[in-house]
Amino acid sequence: YQSAATNEQAAINEIDIDKITGSSSSTTDRPTEEPTVKPGESGYAGGNYNDPYIPTGFTHTGTDTWNSGYTIKGVEQSTDNEFVWVPCVLTQTAKSTADGVVTFQKITTGKYNEYSLGLLPTDATVVAEDSSVADIRTSVGTYGGFYIAKYEAGIAGTTASTTTNEAIKQDLTQKPVSKQHVGVWNYITRTNAITVSKAMIDKTATGVNSTLISGEAWDTTLAWITKTDSVYAQNSTGKGNYTKAIATTGNSTSYSVNNIYDMAGNVYEWTTENCTYNGLSYLVSRGGRYDNSGSDDPAAYRSGSSGSAYYYIAFRALLYK
Repeated sequence: YQSAATNEQAAINEIDIDKITGSSSSTTDRPTEEPTVKPGESGYAGGNYNDPYIPTGFTHTGTDTWNSGYTIKGVEQSTDNEFVWVPCVLTQTAKSTADGVVTFQKITTGKYNEYSLGLLPTDATVVAEDSSVADIRTSVGTYGGFYIAKYEAGIAGTTASTTTNEAIKQDLTQKPVSKQHVGVWNYITRTNAITVSKAMIDKTATGVNSTLISGEAWDTTLAWITKTDSVYAQNSTGKGNYTKAIATTGNSTSYSVNNIYDMAGNVYEWTTENCTYNGLSYLVSRGGRYDNSGSDDPAAYRSGSSGSAYYYIAFRALLYK
């Protein structure tokens, strides 16, 4: 006869074998835990301005925190596109009292408007802005921020800031990139800048939308940057490319504030913003220009035109859920 201890060990062995072979008829006591996506990893859901979501196919790169230039890179999609988290709230009641979080809004007074056109955003003659403007605002209310392209829009595979053959810049089948040291995508109309910005990122694959930056998003980004550099918006001397020649994207680390390059200097950048000036309607571009100065064309500068393609205007995209 077997001892009690021997019988007990035999029972344990049987249970162990059942677990290994799957021969047991009952699996209700063996729940399977779903893998948890951690902060900074591809597909992380996020939660608020201080807990950024991560689009599928992107991961957090670097060591910056949510409020200091938190950067994501499209490594899993092999795009290498980089974007920076801009934390913001629709109302200050949505933030923790200890956090210095800016309000998402268009700013038309003070240093953000000192050099600008006479902006009349409520004037009935102003052309309607792109529909993405309302969608971005809704997303900010839900997720506490948006991602701005780290670099001005560039053209993959190019290294020159200008080219004698501008046909490539009229090819709307290509997608803009947010990468360092590529040629700037200038010579593009405002309408086409919106079109290619929306096509930049595959929403089905990533879970996020891309679009041309709005006036609200530009001003909000500057308000946030001002917490790091108090004069950047009003006087960008020494903090942008004002060297009399258009440079490639992200040409120098000295032109980066909160990991965002060239909002001051290099080329003007289209936004979806529109305005009236002396009774006429204009499409608004922002930022500095390579052949001017950091005091005359700082990061907050507003200029307006008909929306035609010019050698001195490029664009910048953003991401939102």
